[in-house]
Amino acid sequence: MQADPVLDLLRETTPRILEQVAFVFADLTDEAEPFTGDVLEADIDFNGPMVGTLRLTTSAACAANLAASLLGVEADDPAIDKYVSDVLGETLNMLCGAVLLQLFGAVDSTHSGVPFVRARPANDTSVPFEAVSFVTDDGHRIDAGAVWRKRES
Repeated sequence: MQADPVLDLLRETTPRILEQVAFVFADLTDEAEPFTGDVLEADIDFNGPMVGTLRLTTSAACAANLAASLLGVEADDPAIDKYVSDVLGETLNMLCGAVLLQLFGAVDSTHSGVPFVRARPANDTSVPFEAVSFVTDDGHRIDAGAVWRKRES
């Protein structure tokens, strides 16, 4: 099965979650500038009527802005450095919860894992993900993507 229903939900839900979590406003774009340098990538696995992984990908600068906004400090405050990965992971966790609820309803058998955040070079495309891109009000790119498949019986 293709990820189109999940991508449709990510198109609708990602900007809302970014705004609610960190007061970051983002618009869907078909013309996102390529990432340069290192990016941060957060993955979370889910298991229910479907199984798969959701992913948020963004620049380190954008992740720092998310963390600063959530914590109510300036983006250049060195205190946020230790929270950047946690904030990106928690943002994805909240996005995953919203997407799963919309996909499957309140099904007891639906679970998500713990977000895993890592840095990777921008040009590393070793794990293909279907994704939608957003541009934040300060010009940063955030991709929300998914891979999923029917649960095997």
